[in-house]
Amino acid sequence: MTLTQKDKWENKLIVRVEGELVAARERLENDLGSVLQLRPMPGAAMRITESCQDKQAKLKDVLELVQCEPKISSRIISIVNSPIYGCSRPISSLNQAVVLLGFKRLSELAVSIASKEVFEEGGAFRKEQMAIYEHSLAVAALARILAQRAGNSAEAGAAFLAGMLHDVGKLFLLDLAPETYSQIHAERHEKLSAVDLELDVFGKTHAELGKHFTSASGLPETIHRAIERHHSIENKVGELGQFVAVGNALAKHWGIGGKSSPTLCPIASTWLEENDEETVAQVRDSAEEQFTVLKSLFLD
Repeated sequence: MTLTQKDKWENKLIVRVEGELVAARERLENDLGSVLQLRPMPGAAMRITESCQDKQAKLKDVLELVQCEPKISSRIISIVNSPIYGCSRPISSLNQAVVLLGFKRLSELAVSIASKEVFEEGGAFRKEQMAIYEHSLAVAALARILAQRAGNSAEAGAAFLAGMLHDVGKLFLLDLAPETYSQIHAERHEKLSAVDLELDVFGKTHAELGKHFTSASGLPETIHRAIERHHSIENKVGELGQFVAVGNALAKHWGIGGKSSPTLCPIASTWLEENDEETVAQVRDSAEEQFTVLKSLFLD
């Protein structure tokens, strides 16, 4: 390839990227609802969530609804019986699983399972989509572990769900402008993070889009607030968004669910400083073990 040919090729690439970016920014600004419908939350998960949130809901009705979704119901039993939950006795029926979980955790787990369809929607960029999904599995595991170790077991399911969906906004950027998205997340910038570049280039970040998606899907406000803030938490660990933020940073730092990165956000650095080597090793080992289990359960 001569220099002249190379210059022409690069100019065509710039025009193409600029063209897709203009269209992407326009849709994000003026037609966000249709963008979110590119990857809708599966109706099965939304129906289960609505039923579980109904204060008048009865166990029989919820069971019948979940039983109508074999992909979700079979995975619920498998996950409850896995080392992640560590039940003292085998759970052999959906009825037992639902009683063990309760409606809130059932809803969170059902959405976590069904969300795989959101990541698989479309096929042109399956490699990139599955890379985001594997990272999300790792963050879900870590966020759940951190919630439990902080004595907040009641929020462990919500931490897992928020971890699963924390990067879902990246999928919409990938849908709208794949070449621009790839450039932003492949190149290292001296002063700007990938999130800063997203805001500068697209006018919105993946965290903002994730918030809009989970809000439109009818998930609790605590979930979409955690997703919105997972790159901007600075306080000590103690709430849902902070479990996700630390889990996200540690997954990247330790290379669980993706390539390792030497960089750490302040809140993750603080967590490492405040915990002894034994605790850090235990969390890392548990996360690696649970990630392996989750891959076997979710990636079939």
